[in-house]
Amino acid sequence: MIRSKKNSPVMKGTVALVHSGSEFFTTAHDLIDKAAFELHLHTYILDDDATGIKIIRAMCRAAARGVKVFILVDGFASADLSAASISFLHEAGVHFRFFEPLARSNHYFLGRRLHRKVLVADGTLALVGGINISDRYNDTALGPAWKDYAVCLQGPSAKILQDLCRRSWANKHRFMAYTPPAAEFPVFLQPIFSNELVRIRQNDWLLKKRDISASYATLLSSAEQHVTIMCSYFLPGFFIRNRLERAARRGVKIRLILTQRSDVPIFKYAERYLYGWLLHRGIEIYEYEKSVVHAKVGVADGRWATVGSYNINDLSAFASIELNVDVVSPDFAAQLESELNQNIQNDSKAITLENYSKKRRFYSTFINWSAYQLMRLSFALAGFQIKV
Repeated sequence: MIRSKKNSPVMKGTVALVHSGSEFFTTAHDLIDKAAFELHLHTYILDDDATGIKIIRAMCRAAARGVKVFILVDGFASADLSAASISFLHEAGVHFRFFEPLARSNHYFLGRRLHRKVLVADGTLALVGGINISDRYNDTALGPAWKDYAVCLQGPSAKILQDLCRRSWANKHRFMAYTPPAAEFPVFLQPIFSNELVRIRQNDWLLKKRDISASYATLLSSAEQHVTIMCSYFLPGFFIRNRLERAARRGVKIRLILTQRSDVPIFKYAERYLYGWLLHRGIEIYEYEKSVVHAKVGVADGRWATVGSYNINDLSAFASIELNVDVVSPDFAAQLESELNQNIQNDSKAITLENYSKKRRFYSTFINWSAYQLMRLSFALAGFQIKV
């Protein structure tokens, strides 16, 4: 185990890539059904549709066999969860709570969002990613799941996540960042980039945690050859745009896989406003056509990757509680990079300066510019929020 300069624990562990859809929910049910002592679920969206009800029932079964079960969901994004489902959880002995912002209504909230997605079983196994508990993230009769990824962790990192969830529950509205005491893990003075290492990363503006923002900055600044990022709601602020530009100037090949159709159209308009800036700097853009992109992953030089809940925009950077896992592993990075390559080759359309310029009209440019300014303003105010 090593530590970064910011005292973020990095350790050896077992990590596996998990896809959204039936693979993710089969894995989640397996973790829940095998739990013997303690379960924690933190999620942004918990719907009581078919997918959500199955997870709720699985958690209730775990509580019935004596497992301590804790569920924490965002008070805004999961506001539609029915009173019947909440009563069902409480009656089964599940500890359930909404994470509430400072103030909210049906149209806005003021304060932090619980945007991280974490499932931990017995402090030995964990799922971390960008996948919410809802039919949209599962394979159903209506169509395939939205494109997203998670990682399944086994080992010390799962214990750290359990402790983080425990402290979050105990402190209610005031989340506490968890850093293991020095005596718990030995410290080795060695480079961060070595084989088979896992690092838990958090973003939470109230606690001044900007680990994931720093991870993406490192992803771009340390890359020597190529970086591939697949991201939903891609609207980078100055900090990341500066790193993108610097990397491109050094000759790093940067590829962005973004969604072609979004569940939040205004965000897509705003995103396209940046296409000209990106393309003029040699950054490649691909729009994924097969389904809605909800993934938040990046990989550099086939060496290391980051996977989690963090979108590259100021909402994730400054207004949300986020969680990512950095993985330093040639095998894992190669697998993720290979999949992203397949997404580009088989299911995406390249956006070039030529075809982008042909589609530019005064009306569309004005719409994109207006959407961009509106989204930036909403992030700055941290008031009106949308479920992204």
